[in-house]
Amino acid sequence: MALTLSERHGCVMQSEIRNMSNECRRVGGINLSQGVCDTPVPDPVQEGARDAIREGVNTYTHYAGLLTLREAIAHKQKRFTGIERNPESEIIVSAGATGALYCAFQALLDPGDEVILFEPFYGYHVSTLQASEAVPVYLPLRLPDWSFSTHDLEHLVTPRTKGIIVNTPANPSGKVFTTEELELIALFAERYDLFVFTDEIYEHFLYGGRTHHSFAALPGMKERTITVSGASKTFSVTGWRIGYALCDARWAQAIGYFNDLVYVCAPAPLQIGVAKGLLELGDLLPGPFRCI
Repeated sequence: MALTLSERHGCVMQSEIRNMSNECRRVGGINLSQGVCDTPVPDPVQEGARDAIREGVNTYTHYAGLLTLREAIAHKQKRFTGIERNPESEIIVSAGATGALYCAFQALLDPGDEVILFEPFYGYHVSTLQASEAVPVYLPLRLPDWSFSTHDLEHLVTPRTKGIIVNTPANPSGKVFTTEELELIALFAERYDLFVFTDEIYEHFLYGGRTHHSFAALPGMKERTITVSGASKTFSVTGWRIGYALCDARWAQAIGYFNDLVYVCAPAPLQIGVAKGLLELGDLLPGPFRCI
């Protein structure tokens, strides 16, 4: 038998974001493709990680993350969204938001399952679905206000439809889904019994008086929603790879097992830095970080 690449490899290629970043680096250009923050890392976040390293927090953690961080995430989530999550059973800390989403897809989607996502889309959402052998189904948003209708959603449903991705605030369009739009999606998800995967990594980056609404806070949506976010953008630590998934305990355990298999755990001392930032900078999150 000849040595060959797997059939799966053809589904996953280097992202256009990475391609453009490499090209910008080659020509010394300004990189507008990758979500790299140029603000300084807040002092409490730096201090927390530094102190953790010095104090020996350098070994494996629980696959779901240090309880200190999970408790800080739960506190932040309750404060800003009103959603209560049990830090011991409903929060999985992973290697970035993309890592959390990948583990969620692995745990909850079967090969051939279809997942609806809005276009323009974040390329890694598509690649992560394809790496999980799921099928992305595109719903183009209408200009000039990136709108969609119930009919648009209904038109895409098949017997294989398993979920929908809601990225708000959205990358790359910047769209912030309104409460009315989220409620429309909620009715749709309930009607067809779908998972809702939300990418809320830009939740603190708002402008023009807009407000972020976390999908899981809608009536009846908590149990079917996998909320994904992280510290990369909020604290300017994109290279730390600290993200998380929030969901019902029924799903979290399986997601955690895949997280253990693929990543083992997120970097231990960096988890402490993020936890310290969430706890000490909570009052500032709606302010300086609402800065697009």
